[in-house]
Amino acid sequence: MTDRIAKKRFQFTVWIRDVQFNSLGSFFLKLSVRSTFSSDYSAIWVKDLAISDRYVPGYYVTTDVVHQEDKTKFLQFHRNKFVFFLPKGFCNNDASHDVYLLVEAFKTDDDSSSSKRKVGESKYGIFPRTNKPKANLYARPGENMYTHTDVWTLLRTPSSDNLVMHCGRMRCTATFAETQQSPDEAGRHSPVAEDDPRDEEEDSPGRDTARQNEHHPLDGNTDEPEPTPRTPDLIFKLPESPTPPPTDRTTPDEPAPPPPVPDDLNIDTSPPTKAEVRNAIKAMKSGKAPGVDSIHAEMFKTNLSTATRVLTNLFDTIWDKETIPSDWDKGLIIKIPKKGNLQVCDNWRGITLLSIPSKVFCRILLGRIETAIDKKLRQEQTGFRKRRGCTDQIFTLRNIIEHTLEWNCPLYINFIDFKKAFESIHRGTLWKILRSYGLPLKIVSLIEIFYNDFECSVTLSNTSSKWFLVKSGVRQGCTLSSILFLVVIEWVMRKTTSDKPRGIQWTLFSQLEDLDFADDIAFLSVKLDHLQGKTDRLERYAKQTGLTINTSKTQVMSINTTPTAHVTVNGDPLEFAQDFTYLVISSAKNMEAKKTSRQDSVKPAVLSPNCRTFGTLTNTPPKQR
Repeated sequence: MTDRIAKKRFQFTVWIRDVQFNSLGSFFLKLSVRSTFSSDYSAIWVKDLAISDRYVPGYYVTTDVVHQEDKTKFLQFHRNKFVFFLPKGFCNNDASHDVYLLVEAFKTDDDSSSSKRKVGESKYGIFPRTNKPKANLYARPGENMYTHTDVWTLLRTPSSDNLVMHCGRMRCTATFAETQQSPDEAGRHSPVAEDDPRDEEEDSPGRDTARQNEHHPLDGNTDEPEPTPRTPDLIFKLPESPTPPPTDRTTPDEPAPPPPVPDDLNIDTSPPTKAEVRNAIKAMKSGKAPGVDSIHAEMFKTNLSTATRVLTNLFDTIWDKETIPSDWDKGLIIKIPKKGNLQVCDNWRGITLLSIPSKVFCRILLGRIETAIDKKLRQEQTGFRKRRGCTDQIFTLRNIIEHTLEWNCPLYINFIDFKKAFESIHRGTLWKILRSYGLPLKIVSLIEIFYNDFECSVTLSNTSSKWFLVKSGVRQGCTLSSILFLVVIEWVMRKTTSDKPRGIQWTLFSQLEDLDFADDIAFLSVKLDHLQGKTDRLERYAKQTGLTINTSKTQVMSINTTPTAHVTVNGDPLEFAQDFTYLVISSAKNMEAKKTSRQDSVKPAVLSPNCRTFGTLTNTPPKQR
C-alpha cells in the first residue's frame, strides 16, 4: 500500500468559507503545502479558481485582503478556493510522513501585502495516517478519498501552544483525490503566452520587474525555513478575445479630416524652469503607488532642492531631443473589483500605474496648456474644469425639468453613453484636433512621444503578464488625459450642434443644445425630429474620433409629450425611460424620485455661485398656477 500511494498523483482542494478576526483591521491569509520529510517543492503546482482554471508552479498562494470592521461579523474572501497538485512520491502512507497545509494570517496596513505582520497560523493535515475521518485509500481516480466540510480552525498566535491564544478563526472545506492528469495535460502553460517571453527581450523592464517579484513579499515571515520553489518569470496572461477588437477602437472608418491650423495659442514652449519643476513636485500627492521604476513622490519631496535640480536637467534633455526614458512609456495595470459578479471580466476595473517622474513632467505641460484650452471649451462642458462641476449640471437639468412641468412644455432628453470612451480615442485624430485648437507643434510633439510606444503589463499578486502595446485611447492615470479627452469631446459637440438650432430656448437669442460632463452628455430638444437629427450627427462625428454610442445604455426621456416614434442610432431604437440616473442623480419625469446620497450631501456652501439655490429644490412638482 505504501508503494502504491507513493506512485500516485493527488490534488488537494481547499475552500476558505468564512473567517473572523479578534481585532479590527485588514488581514489576508497565506496557504502553503508543507512536508515533514521533503524540502523539494519544485514539482508542486497550484491554481487559484477565482482567477483561472490553469495550474501554475508554486507551493503557496495568498488570498485577497479583507477588512474586519466589526469583530462580530464573519468575512469572505474573493480569492478563497485553491487546488494544489501533489506529484508522485510527495504523499506516502507512512506514519512518519506528514503532508499538511499551513495557513498563516497576516495583518496589513493597506490593501496590499507590502506591509504585513504575522498574527496567527493553523496546520491542517492533508495526508497523514491520523486524518479524522481516515482517507479512503481504495477510492478510484476522480473520487474523493475524503471530504471534510465546514471544519472550524483557530488561527493560533505565533510561538504559542495555548489554544486560547489565537487571532481569529476560519471555516473551510477540503477534499483530497487522486488525479491522473499532470499539470501539462491540464494546460499549465495557458497562463503564459505560447511564445514564451523568457526566450526574448531579456533586458526589457518587464523582465526586471518579474525577476524582482520572484521572491514573494511574505518570504521570511514564517518560523520554518522556506523551500525554493520553481517559479516561472511570468505566470499570468491576458485572456485572448475570441473575436478581433472593433476597428473603430484603432482606426475609424471615416477619420476626421485635418481641420485648418490657426495661429498658435499663447503658450510657452521653452524648457521647464526650476520654479515649474519645484511647484509640480510639491503638487504631487503622497501615498500613491509608483510605476515600473518604483520611484515614489515622497522621494522627491524629501530633498526638494536636489530633486528639482536633477529633474530640471532631465527635462531639458527631453525637451530638446523629444525622447523619454524607457520607463515612462510603460504602465502597470492592477485590477479593482466593481459591483456585481466578479467572475465577469467587465466587473473589474483596471487601474494603470505610471512613472512618477513622468507625471511631474506632464503636470508641467498641463499647467502651460490648461488655461489656454479652457478658454476654447464650450460653456455646456463642466467636466474636469476649475470652478465647475457636476453640481452645476445637476442643478441646471433639474431646473429645466421643473420649469417644463410648470409651464406644461414638451421636452425630450437623450442621455448619451459611449462604449469605453477614454480607451477608444483615435490618437491620430487627437493630434489633428489639438493642432486645430492652436496648441503649438512643440507641445503636441512632446505629448505624442508618451503614446508612440506605450506598453502595459497586467500585475496580479507577485506576477506580471507579457508587455503589450496600447494603441488607442488616452493614458489612464496621466494628468494630461482628462484635458486631452475634453478637447476631443469639444470638437465632436461643436460639429454636432453647428449646423442649425435644435435645442430649447435658453435666452432671447440663444438655445441650449446639451449639457456635458466629460463624456456624460444630455441632449435637449422640444421636437423628436430635432433630437434624432442631433443624435445622428453625434454618431457620425463621434465615430470619426473612435467613439461609439452604446445603444444598450443610451436612453431617451420625454416630458409632457407622448413620443410617436423611437430615436434610433444606426437603425437601433433607443429605449424610452421614465427616470434616468444622470451624474449619480435620479431624474424622474414627475420629479418625485427619492433623493440619492449625493443630493443629501450637497450643501449650498460647496456649490459654485450660480448653484447656491440647489439646496432649496424639492422633489415635488410645483403647484400649477
